[in-house]
Amino acid sequence: MLLPMGYFGPISARVRSLFVKHTRTGNPLVDSVAEHSQGSAGTFWYNLGEVAVTLPFGLGLSLFGGDAGIFLATYAVASAYFALKMSRLIVLIAPASAALAGVALGTLFEWTMRQVEKTLALGINAVTGVSGKKPSSASSSEALEGPSVVGKGDGGKPRKPVVRAGRESSVKVILGAFVGVLILGVVFMRTPVYLKTCQEFGQRRSDPRIVTMAHVNGNPVVVKDILKGFIWLRDNTPDDARILSWWDYGYQITGIANRTTLADGNTWNHEHIAMIGKILVSPQKEAHAIARHLADYVYVLAGNSYDDDLAKSGHMAFIGASVFPDLCPKDPGCRNWITKDNTPSEAMLKSTIAQMHSHKVYEGRELVDPKYFREVYKSQYGRVRIYKVLHVSKKSKEWLADPANKLCDREGSWYCPGQYPPALKDLISRRKTYARSEDFNRKREADAN
Repeated sequence: MLLPMGYFGPISARVRSLFVKHTRTGNPLVDSVAEHSQGSAGTFWYNLGEVAVTLPFGLGLSLFGGDAGIFLATYAVASAYFALKMSRLIVLIAPASAALAGVALGTLFEWTMRQVEKTLALGINAVTGVSGKKPSSASSSEALEGPSVVGKGDGGKPRKPVVRAGRESSVKVILGAFVGVLILGVVFMRTPVYLKTCQEFGQRRSDPRIVTMAHVNGNPVVVKDILKGFIWLRDNTPDDARILSWWDYGYQITGIANRTTLADGNTWNHEHIAMIGKILVSPQKEAHAIARHLADYVYVLAGNSYDDDLAKSGHMAFIGASVFPDLCPKDPGCRNWITKDNTPSEAMLKSTIAQMHSHKVYEGRELVDPKYFREVYKSQYGRVRIYKVLHVSKKSKEWLADPANKLCDREGSWYCPGQYPPALKDLISRRKTYARSEDFNRKREADAN
């Protein structure tokens, strides 16, 4: 009843990805984030380690554990479903996996102790000769089931009861005890290794990505390139400098460099992210024509690493092409940004981000056109490169800084979305408003119009 009244917005691509059969949401921005990829058995093993082995056993046993067990099993199945749909949601199954491992190992321990107790009972009976005597007719039932008291000791005090194995197969009991003790022994021996693995895993997860360890000529070194790049921006650029970069580094630019960034992880505007993607993957002349109205510096993560901007340029192109279809004229959607034989396409080689990444790297070739950009900073190990945008439009910068041009929801509000300067009006008019792939959302929007 509340849905038609507009109390709930359209389902986002992230939410939709949790329920659709395929792994792609259709939103190139969402699909570009590695954590949004589909989970797998390898994901469980990498994040949970040996605990993952106990999950099926703990799940099965919890089904016979009453209401609490049913709740735990339901929680585990639900969290596993979402973890398989999106790898970042593996965190949801962490509490359930710990509880299920406790159920499995606790049950194994109790069962093993019972088998050991029965094995000891066989030994006691063998020593006392109880099991070797043929019981009389009057006491046959007592001999088989075990009396509560066997004789009396000094002072008439009852002796401790002797536990009897009864008719149970001694071979089965001994074998069960052996297997249980063996499994618990393996668990006990693996515990120090598992604890060490957990500690190392926690350190990897918590270590800051802006300061890393590396090896140079076989010697370990602390690489502070990324941190020093942000500090350079803070100490060597004007307070009102605007930094153009891919959205991944937006929070650090704001928090460490204390400078304005064009986008960060909380930028919900798909079209704006596509605008940044278009600037970075366009040829320098076209990129500069846009960037000079929006930014003063360009921050580039380089270094020939798996996570540098060259490796991310494919995502920049895909996202940019979703709003600017003419971004790759010969390749709709920029799907062949990297060719099938794993070589860069012509468009990739001519892109601004690729040329800033490789400027003066290979045989000292100067790839950045000095008419548009000038390199002003390169970190010690080449991980960070910063370029100054030349011929910045003062008119556009002043227009953007004018509070009258912000679209505040009310006077004095902190929520004041900006606008693009008039100089980019023609570009904005040519962009295609991104339509999400959910047909039901588009239908609702069409009905509302």
